[in-house]
Amino acid sequence: MDTQNTLSRITQNTAPDGNRQANGIKRVAVYCRVSTLSEAQEESYETQCAAYKKMISNDPKLELVRVYGDQGISGATMKHRPEFQQMLEDCRNGRIDVIMTKSISRFARNLADCMEAIRQLRELGIPVLFEREGIDTMTTSGEMLLSVLASIAQEEINNMSQNIRWSQERNNAAGNPVIGARYGYKKIKDGNRHRWVINEEEAKRVQFAFQKADNGWKYWQILELIPKSCTLD
Repeated sequence: MDTQNTLSRITQNTAPDGNRQANGIKRVAVYCRVSTLSEAQEESYETQCAAYKKMISNDPKLELVRVYGDQGISGATMKHRPEFQQMLEDCRNGRIDVIMTKSISRFARNLADCMEAIRQLRELGIPVLFEREGIDTMTTSGEMLLSVLASIAQEEINNMSQNIRWSQERNNAAGNPVIGARYGYKKIKDGNRHRWVINEEEAKRVQFAFQKADNGWKYWQILELIPKSCTLD
């Protein structure tokens, strides 16, 4: 998307209404999100903010309301992103005319949440401009394309979860667990790696439980006795 030209087109209609100022200046909000607080992503976040601030300051018909940013927060659901919720609240209170964001995946990765937010903003007459995908949500074609791309964004987060799970399983199989030790084990550092070793006290309880279960004991019977006795006779 040629974001600057799109903004210029939006500013053409200067007649005041519920979400327009009488002087024709459009109040622009920018939304940025990164999913971790790593140094590289913090830099990316700051770079995004600086680029949008510069773009808006160079146009006399635009006024930056605020850069809303959720750092270190997942985009899977909107309710866990306080800055995003504040932006929507400011939109409902008539403080914002246009929202700009880098991409759909930065805005929302949950299809239902994404479409619900867009519909709410459309009812308020507030377009969302997605720079990477070239979408203006106030156009009909933009909404249709948004639905397709939001589906893709949701599939991306599903694939990411699968890749993380595969990576964890591979590390665990190689003897370098990345998750907390399960009951009966403890996690220790071994050079530059971590490994699980048996926790003797917990292991007694595990062995006791399995032995009694093998002898036909019920779950509640084992649960009652484990705190009192961990002997293996």
